[in-house]
Amino acid sequence: MHPRAELIGTNVAEHAFVRQMMEKKQGYLEYEWKNPDEKNLRAKALYMAHFEPWGWIIAVSAYRSEFIRLVNIQDFRQSILSLKFGQSGYAFVFDREGRAIIHPVLQDVNIFQTPELPDQYLKDMMQRKKGRSVYYWKNPGETRARKKLVMFNYIPEYQWIVASSSYLDELYQPLKTIRNVFIGISLLFFSIMLAVTFGISRTITTPLRQLMTRFSAATAGDYSARMESRSGDEVGQLARYFNRFMDQLEATQQALERDITRSKILEKQVMQAGERERMNIGQALHDDLCPHLIGIAGLTAVIRKDLKSRQDPAADLAGKMGELMEDAVEKTRQLARGLCPVHLVSHGFQSALEEIADQFAYYSGIRFECRMDEGVDILEESCAIHLYHIAREAVNNAVKHAKCDRINIDLSRDAADGQIHLKVTDNGTGIDPEPSGRGIGLQIMAYRAKIIDAQFNIDTGPKGTQIHVSMLPVQK
Repeated sequence: MHPRAELIGTNVAEHAFVRQMMEKKQGYLEYEWKNPDEKNLRAKALYMAHFEPWGWIIAVSAYRSEFIRLVNIQDFRQSILSLKFGQSGYAFVFDREGRAIIHPVLQDVNIFQTPELPDQYLKDMMQRKKGRSVYYWKNPGETRARKKLVMFNYIPEYQWIVASSSYLDELYQPLKTIRNVFIGISLLFFSIMLAVTFGISRTITTPLRQLMTRFSAATAGDYSARMESRSGDEVGQLARYFNRFMDQLEATQQALERDITRSKILEKQVMQAGERERMNIGQALHDDLCPHLIGIAGLTAVIRKDLKSRQDPAADLAGKMGELMEDAVEKTRQLARGLCPVHLVSHGFQSALEEIADQFAYYSGIRFECRMDEGVDILEESCAIHLYHIAREAVNNAVKHAKCDRINIDLSRDAADGQIHLKVTDNGTGIDPEPSGRGIGLQIMAYRAKIIDAQFNIDTGPKGTQIHVSMLPVQK
């Protein structure tokens, strides 16, 4: 079924989003779409359900730009207008055209098209999107403009400015009352010099204490600590100097974090590029050079047979050349597997882990066990490469340093959270997770785990050591 009759009965699998629907079958999906009579792609969304008995996918779709039409402002208009700040403060909503979507006085009025209303404040809000502003405002019906504080934010999906406002004279009224009471008490006790001296000392010591408190907070890592600078004396100047210092320190700290983040990203990209180059070289050795060497070995065998039939003494030399060529083929294969250990194994990552045990099987007195869950081998190739090197380094350390007689390689998936777990366990004497020597094997394993966003843990003791790597599966 489809609104366009010409599509009914046709195969539309050529579209990428249709293939995604066939793969996903259930849930929400976003994509770009352009009808035949349109010029540009538009963002579109759909929700689909899978009717399994018939193998049908039933979907409903809409353009994202039309979502705003689904919003009924009347459903929440009264709840927003009921918000009060002070005596006459209120909340309001404007759209990008300057029209009052929700306003107690200017409902449906376009400020940009009303000359008697100032519009520079709304333009400033739309430009800044988020923040606060102080300006003078006079609503229709009022006799004078009053200073107003507005906190505003921007909703990009609807392109609305949502704000709450209150007049400063209402906010400061309690402070004025306190100020009048304080003046009265000060006049009453003006004759008492001790109280005056104490008050003066507090005006000096309190900001200094606050400054010390802010310094302590900054020392603890809170770079947002600031001083209120309300005076022009030395204490106020010191507070301003402190604020400027903290601004520079915070900016430097943020820049340093950004540099570190960029460095980590570049470091990861360099590592991945190196692994890709290794895999390309290994693939070329396996798929290109090996067949050439095998072909040369075959020709050498034919030449040897021909020389031998003619009883030519060079037949033995040709035989020796064949043996050397077979050795070259085997060495090339081993080199290819070392450069690309997972990609070149016909049965994937699990077989590569089993091959690790085979490579170290020549160590006498050590028994290897490999346990692999079926269906785990769905790793993205670069992740599989790093996990392979971690497992190989762990087995190498256990064989050479752990003095063990059993090594287990375990690959499993946790049914609860879907994480993949790789464990290499031995029953040796344990290792120092932070060695003081020059070995960097553990550091390299931890670094490789970090590259693929995996957790790396070492559990070691006198009864053995376990290297444990866990990560969410990465699809190919």
